[in-house]
Amino acid sequence: MPDLRAVLVSRLAQYRAKRGLTEHDDDGLSLEQAQEQTAQEALSVVASVQRILDGETSSLSPPTAPARYNEDTPGEVPLIGTRDIAQLRTLLSIVFKWGTEPLLAHVQSVWPTKPGARPPPGPKLVDVHEVQVSYVKLAAMTRTLLSLVFPRGVHGTLPQTLITSAILNRHVTDVLRPSIALGWLPKTFSTDAMPVVDEFRSSIMRLMTILPPSQTIASLGSIMSSSPPPPLHVHKSCASLLSRQLIRPDGVRGLLAAVFGDGESEEAPLEKLSHVARVLSAVPSTVSAEQEYFRSIVPRLIDVLSSKTKVSPAYIRAASFSLARMISVDSNAKHHALVSNILFSSLHNPLLLATPNQLLPGDPPILSPVDASQVIQVFLTNTDPSPTLISTVLSPIATALYALLGALARIKATDPTLRESVRGLLITWGRVVSADEAVAVLWACVEGQGGEWAVDVAGNVKRVEKCAQDEVSSLALFTPEDLKRAEENGDIDIDANFLGLRPDPAHFVEFLKSLDRPDVASELFVRLLEGYRDLKSDGESDPLRTLLFLQLIIQVQTQISKDGPSSNNLLSKPEHILSFIKHALQAGSPSSESVQKLPTKATARQGLTMNDLRIVPEEEQEDLDMDEDSDDETPGLEGVQPDDEMTVTAFNLLLSVLEANPNLSARSAPALEGILQDTERLAKGPSESIRTLAREARMVLTVRLASASHAPAGPTTEPEEDRIRTTYQRALKLLQDPLLPVRAHGLLLLRELVTTRAGAAPHAAVRALEPAVRDVFLQGVQDDDSYIFLNAVQGLVALADTFGTDVLRGLVRVYAGGLDGVAAGALSQQDVDVRLRVGEALGQVIRHCGDTLPRYAGILVPQLFALVRAAHAPTTLRTSALSLLATCADTADLALLPYARDLVDAMLDLLQIEGARAAAQTSPPPSADGTTPALSMDAQPTAADARFPPLRRAALHFLGLLVRAYTRRALAADGTDAGVPEFPARRVTATLGYVAVADADAVVRVMAQEVGDAARALERALVGLE
Repeated sequence: MPDLRAVLVSRLAQYRAKRGLTEHDDDGLSLEQAQEQTAQEALSVVASVQRILDGETSSLSPPTAPARYNEDTPGEVPLIGTRDIAQLRTLLSIVFKWGTEPLLAHVQSVWPTKPGARPPPGPKLVDVHEVQVSYVKLAAMTRTLLSLVFPRGVHGTLPQTLITSAILNRHVTDVLRPSIALGWLPKTFSTDAMPVVDEFRSSIMRLMTILPPSQTIASLGSIMSSSPPPPLHVHKSCASLLSRQLIRPDGVRGLLAAVFGDGESEEAPLEKLSHVARVLSAVPSTVSAEQEYFRSIVPRLIDVLSSKTKVSPAYIRAASFSLARMISVDSNAKHHALVSNILFSSLHNPLLLATPNQLLPGDPPILSPVDASQVIQVFLTNTDPSPTLISTVLSPIATALYALLGALARIKATDPTLRESVRGLLITWGRVVSADEAVAVLWACVEGQGGEWAVDVAGNVKRVEKCAQDEVSSLALFTPEDLKRAEENGDIDIDANFLGLRPDPAHFVEFLKSLDRPDVASELFVRLLEGYRDLKSDGESDPLRTLLFLQLIIQVQTQISKDGPSSNNLLSKPEHILSFIKHALQAGSPSSESVQKLPTKATARQGLTMNDLRIVPEEEQEDLDMDEDSDDETPGLEGVQPDDEMTVTAFNLLLSVLEANPNLSARSAPALEGILQDTERLAKGPSESIRTLAREARMVLTVRLASASHAPAGPTTEPEEDRIRTTYQRALKLLQDPLLPVRAHGLLLLRELVTTRAGAAPHAAVRALEPAVRDVFLQGVQDDDSYIFLNAVQGLVALADTFGTDVLRGLVRVYAGGLDGVAAGALSQQDVDVRLRVGEALGQVIRHCGDTLPRYAGILVPQLFALVRAAHAPTTLRTSALSLLATCADTADLALLPYARDLVDAMLDLLQIEGARAAAQTSPPPSADGTTPALSMDAQPTAADARFPPLRRAALHFLGLLVRAYTRRALAADGTDAGVPEFPARRVTATLGYVAVADADAVVRVMAQEVGDAARALERALVGLE
């Protein structure tokens, strides 16, 4: 089978014979030389056919025929057959494939491809003479190819032949590659044997003006990105020519078509987007000023975004991406300030400046406000969702956009699509910008900095210097009968802006709510309150502006009330509200002592009071008050004193905030720490309404702190631990519910959580939760509701049964701790009530211990005994401590045997000393009705007066239990002293005999007689008489 070289040599010989050319000895040709000869002869054939066809078409076509000829144009009748056309196309392909391309590759091997590049290491021999010969051949072939397109000179008309069409449609890149390499050869590379072919430049420049930008840009880009890379001067020349193409009127669209194609493809890979942005951002060296270049490029990119005709989505995406890169500071663009100025002047000025009625001759075209807003929407929709970019584009015009939105909302005949578009831009802006920026812009909207907008009958929108007064309010046209009928039918909207306030309060708050920015709403609400306060204090302020602020505040409150307690505006971002609550609670309510010290005489007051303004006498006013409906009272503040309303409101708001924010705690909001301290103080205050709310708030805050302290860090691998955590979190959630049965169920869940089977150790997760659970139960013990109290007591019992010593020690610390020195005398009635409730729970725990109580005697007895001996402590607490000691003796007397003698002596001392004091006391003065009030511990629960009879009764009761315990031990010992502590029988009988006769209280005397009989029975048991 003959090889390719032999075939080519044979065909060359046949070709020369057919055409009558001189014979050549081609037997010594190599394959490359044979291919080169074939390409040269193919070019000769194409040139000959072109001359023939050009002559025939010139005689058939008028002189004014178009320079371009499309071979695919319907209706065109070619002068040669289809087979001949195919042959010519094949010959052209041979010319470039075997002719210009190998020659150019041979020639450019001596040219550098990178600045400062060195030749690769290793032997590389280049025959300079062969390169020069190839250069001459390449120049000749390129010159012939250009003559096919411009046979009548650079400025002449193009031949209307299929050969011209084939070159322009299929081989532009192949023509440009050698033409640029030889026509733009630097002088440093030019020699006598390889000179610069200057004539190629004019031909290429004319060719680029003929071809559409998309084709030339694609060809130049193909040359620049070819592999192997082109020589350095070719790359620079292509870049310069490419920049020239971009400056053409259709240059930007041509670049987009070259990169993404002419179709409607939506695919826009990041590599292509970055390439387009990089090309457009590069200022060509041929442009004298950067400003001139970007003033040409940026409007054309805007034109792509605002095109009324259908544009490929990839084009829009690329234009938006390029503009975003140009104005982005993060992208290290050198000209972002200049491009930003040009871009925003085109997009912002139509919204910030008054719309001209008509353009003067010579003025550049400008966008209308509607077109500008639509271009901005298209731009932001087709770029990456960058908050910085959105803020940069929309923040300068946000006030104008809101004013436009308000105008569109007032006029119902406007385009709803435009209204939703503007609203969408504002909502997008409001949800991504920082809180400070959003508050500043929205406050500017409140101050009316958005300008005035007018909409005509045709729906055209324009900004005006000063808007004419709106049409007369429909309310002003009502007659009294119309008003009455409208009110009856409900046709009057209570939120209607009859006075034309700007912004419309209802519309502004509705927009604020749609932003879903609680932080912004809270900050703006506080600023509205401060602004309203300042306007009220300024006597010269505009009353309409004061009314605007008041209406805005009312609308904010109305929106919150519509959404319920779980509003997503203020309550879910409550930092500012918590600050208000903290200040309100710090002011608090006056204590009972301060209330008693208030002046009551008219001379002690200053200024006018309500009595000075009273018209109806007080008695008559009381009669009128009896006829008032309870519905007239402020909801939620029924029965609250006027001085307590602010505090009660603060507590209600605190509970609402906590309910709306399940994860809010002292750890996430430091302000809650100070609020918790104020809540502890107010929970002991004199006001019942405040005290109840303070206890509820304290419970929720305590639960929140416990929940935050033991929040799971992540999923565990142990199912039992997951169950414990889930139950614990569910119980804490129930404890924050306002419904009483639900909170009680939460306590029940905690009790079940800490309850373990007999002999089983608690789980490690339960042990970690024990301090928090104990705090919750201690808070529940202080609740006024018996249902909560009993569940909390049962929970403490379960805790003590499971954890024993730690829980018992904690209960005793709460009950008897902190009573050293003057601290005991400073206890309030609320403090005493809390300790008594804990003491009641402690009694239940003691009973539940049963026979195991001696294990905890060292924790219980010394602390309780110390409280009994504390003469400065309230008598109520001392009596309670004696009752707890009696419970210990009744539950397991063995627990008290080590302390029996000391306890008996202490009880006898108490009966001797306090009984004598009680007998020697003087009677209190008679009251107004002539009766003598009895000395009562119930009337003075915080008094440290040991003369109260309940103390001596409790001492006798405890002493009686001790005596019976001694007796049981003596009878069990069968008359011996083994295991029976020493008992002061003689002192007991003597002291009790005296008390039974001389004590002032009859109950004490009877109890002393009974205990004395028991003591004498013990004495007989000790000597073996019983």
